[in-house]
Amino acid sequence: MRLATELVEVKVLGVTIDPTNNQTVVILKEIDSDRVLPIWVGPFEAGAIAMAIEKIKPPRPIAYDLISDIMQVFDLNVVKVIIESLKDGVFYAQIVISQNDREEYLDCRPSDSIAIAVRLLAPIYVKRDLFESSSVSFVRKEIDDEEEETKKFKDFIKNLKPSDFKWH
Repeated sequence: MRLATELVEVKVLGVTIDPTNNQTVVILKEIDSDRVLPIWVGPFEAGAIAMAIEKIKPPRPIAYDLISDIMQVFDLNVVKVIIESLKDGVFYAQIVISQNDREEYLDCRPSDSIAIAVRLLAPIYVKRDLFESSSVSFVRKEIDDEEEETKKFKDFIKNLKPSDFKWH
């Protein structure tokens, strides 16, 4: 059994673009502090998370919307998401699903679990030792470049079309 004190509750502060490499990043902020944990994710996943945060509904459901709908129809609940570890630069997570008295921990990419959690309003946690070793203090810089990058990313998200995505 996992102890609650081993976990740090976080919320999605936002999605941004890392100006050093133009990669998308989800920023998780500890609920009770100014510490943040950046997690680099793919652009599709970042877009899906940002759309859920901004409450933007695509004309057709994307995979995360479908998963959320299926879970609701079949009375499955996301108990929580746990970002567990970092190995060779890759974060690992579990999504905890329950139905009735049954609870299952499923291996999941952090980006996928976050995209589902924000849709279903499920709590997100990071293991305390991982958070303490990988988080940084959040200092909001009020500079034009940062605001411009945020505006560009929001414009990118708002203008997404289904044809922009590659389906495998």
